[in-house]
Amino acid sequence: MMRNKTAISWKMAPWLFLAIIILGRTVAFAQEPDYLERTITFENTRVSAKAVIQNLKDVEGILLSYNESALELEGMLRLPARKLTVLQALEVLKEQKGISYQLHGKQLILKKSKTNEANETGRRFKIEGQVSHLSTGEPLLGATVRVSHSGKGVVTDTNGKFELEVPPGQQVLAFDHVGFEKVEKTLEIQRDTKLSVELGEFTSQLEEVVVTARSSEDNVALNRVGFNALEAKKIERVPALFGEADPIKVLKMLPGVAMTSEISSTYSVRGGGHDQNLVLLDNGTVYNPSHLLGIFSTFNIDALQGMEFYKGNLPAKHGGRLSSLLDVQMKEGSTKKFTGKGGVSPIASRLTVEVPTVKGKGSLVVAGRRTYMDLFTGLANDEALQSSTLYFYDFNVKSHLKLDEKNTLYISGYMGRDKFGVDLDEFSPSMDWGNISSTLRWKHIFHRNLVSNLSVNFSKYDYRMGFRIEDFDLDWKADIADYGIRWDFDYFISQDHNLSFGITSTLHDFKPGNMRVQTPETAGSVRALDSRSLEHALYIGMESAFNENRFLINPGLRLSGFQNIGPYTLYDYDGNYEVADTTRYDSWETFNTYVNLEPRLAMTYRITPVSSVKAGFARSLQYLHLASNSIGGTPLDIWVPSTPNVKPQKSDQYSIGFFQNLFGNKIETSIEYFYRHMASQIDFKDHADILLNEQLEGEFRFGKGYASGIEMMISKPEGRLNGWISYTFSKSMRRIEEVNEGDWYRSPFDRPHNLAVVANYELSPRVDLSANWVYFSGMPFTVPSGKYYYQGTMVPIYTERNGDRMPDYKRLDISLTVKGKNQEAKRIRSSWNFSIYNVLNQKNPSFINFQANENNPNQTQAMMYYLLPILPSVSWLFEF
Repeated sequence: MMRNKTAISWKMAPWLFLAIIILGRTVAFAQEPDYLERTITFENTRVSAKAVIQNLKDVEGILLSYNESALELEGMLRLPARKLTVLQALEVLKEQKGISYQLHGKQLILKKSKTNEANETGRRFKIEGQVSHLSTGEPLLGATVRVSHSGKGVVTDTNGKFELEVPPGQQVLAFDHVGFEKVEKTLEIQRDTKLSVELGEFTSQLEEVVVTARSSEDNVALNRVGFNALEAKKIERVPALFGEADPIKVLKMLPGVAMTSEISSTYSVRGGGHDQNLVLLDNGTVYNPSHLLGIFSTFNIDALQGMEFYKGNLPAKHGGRLSSLLDVQMKEGSTKKFTGKGGVSPIASRLTVEVPTVKGKGSLVVAGRRTYMDLFTGLANDEALQSSTLYFYDFNVKSHLKLDEKNTLYISGYMGRDKFGVDLDEFSPSMDWGNISSTLRWKHIFHRNLVSNLSVNFSKYDYRMGFRIEDFDLDWKADIADYGIRWDFDYFISQDHNLSFGITSTLHDFKPGNMRVQTPETAGSVRALDSRSLEHALYIGMESAFNENRFLINPGLRLSGFQNIGPYTLYDYDGNYEVADTTRYDSWETFNTYVNLEPRLAMTYRITPVSSVKAGFARSLQYLHLASNSIGGTPLDIWVPSTPNVKPQKSDQYSIGFFQNLFGNKIETSIEYFYRHMASQIDFKDHADILLNEQLEGEFRFGKGYASGIEMMISKPEGRLNGWISYTFSKSMRRIEEVNEGDWYRSPFDRPHNLAVVANYELSPRVDLSANWVYFSGMPFTVPSGKYYYQGTMVPIYTERNGDRMPDYKRLDISLTVKGKNQEAKRIRSSWNFSIYNVLNQKNPSFINFQANENNPNQTQAMMYYLLPILPSVSWLFEF
């Protein structure tokens, strides 16, 4: 028996602690801003004027002068927020107490105004407007609009629009959004006013960060449990294999996420299977998000706007998977000017262009990518390499057109394909697979408080395998296709209460396999059991804030349904999983229905302005299942629906966490605990027959499982040095009566330790250095304990399921990015990226194969295979 003895050494703890100290000191010794922009934190928003002045006195660098008896400091003030800048606090005193101020260097003088502007008039005027992207013209959701003198603020809606009321006179409005330059506008208000504001993106690399939220406070303030947001342009800074930035590789460095295989784009979330992860590209499902057997993902980083990642606690509008949701949004494109970007590496090139179609109203984004390893294999001396085919390509297209103020149309599409083959006279294997996804969306504004999005989408995953030996020819095809429609509504009741609701329906079309065999004498075909099903859902969700945003609660409810429809042949199995009866159903005949309620709940209580406790519960149902003997996934995986024989999988997840920001929100920390109970979990019997099996359901075995763990993360999103450290300790177990003698056993995705360190450092305005180090516990696997021979063939005997582990996985990657000189003055801006994957040339096993020893056939030996050694690469990146 093989036992893994590798573990994380406690000697590493001082180094991790030192890394945290270095991150903290980098912030602590950063240059302080002017004192007017320094932040004051109050315990409550209802405070006395004396308390405000006392806090001003405590600010370093201020020499405060005032006559207390002349200021009339009795009474209470209402602050717009618990956290204000010095300037905002002064404006509150001016508006609510009639206390004006004068600045003389470091000296700040307070005195009573001759007239109290706050009480001079009761008139209020309305300011309406829209905030949009300076370059693209796209409306900005979540931009903050504040009145500087009072600190009163609102947040823009999905159309970038805002509305607020102010007294007459001169008003200074500040517009801000994460990743954009702050803009201030001075207005003379004597009537209701409308205006439009455009924000430009930051150009300084100091603002870049890989994992980001919408604001510096969102780590503690955002009411989302088990959530991470990733910006596409930031992912590029993480060292990449062959210079191709890959968002899924970055995803695997977050807490709670573990790789299933080094060469696979699949991943496990909180102990769940890779088929339990829902991947959406503009609302279209991506069933196999990988290229080149998983070395690359399907996502071209230049075509993406961003990603949202949920671990278990999915919003009520989404469902169908137990473990996670990766919601990927493609770029909408610039409505103002022609732009583009791309990259060239030794094995692949990519190009993305954004073209205005109707200036200010519409745009078109087109992106393409292709590898060209096949161009070099033709130069090889080996005949097999000369005749081989090995490449992938993909295309992204998205266009939108604003028809009027209330209607916008969007259309997006993705197509990607992999091809592999060798063409020799006597031997010609081949394989290709690909994804197609398309979405048409109509956005309509019924009222500024009610917005709807009606979408129709199509997605398909298919694969083909061919095999020819002399006169024997085999061809095998399979696919799964979805035809979906959904109608989502968002109703903004007030600034503290938002309601979302909608309906969705999807037709699943399963074709798990059709094999054609041809020889000179005969020809025939074998077809696995095709099937269709309908999946529906109604949902409603609420986002509410109470006690001046200290307590947030998001309850949700999802009613899901699943129907099997013909034509279909249903096999009835006895207690030994032998076919006892057969029933045939006609085309479009409904023969089975599941209906389930899926409650969701997320809560946040903000203990202080920089700390909070979050908790959540989510019940999820999964009606589609993956039939695969590989935990890493292969292009030949088979998706099957729930049926009367295969119950839907169910998960109840409970989570709670503590979130704390340090050093003025510049260091973000979190610790979360989760527990998942899972029912109707699926595994296979020993020696299961999966491919082209009409009675595949007889190979399944069903049981229950659980997963629990603790996730910790400390991140520094901004500054010359930024990055994060994440660690997960978890356990994932299963119990199935017919497997492992009915005892509990490790699930294939049980990897107790998961550690990732990511660091980016700006050496100079032109040079960035990045590195990441990852550690995972080895994957569990089953070792044969014996063997026997049947008709001359050796058959292994297995006892304890997943009783051993492969060696632990460790890898260090580094990259260096060098930008060209005078980038802002050039039409084409470029940079060079030099990266090394697996710097230490760590031999991480990808799989283990058991075979008879050549010298002693009665002895079985384990062969461990390593696939990715140290791999240096260089790529040229450009944009215009």
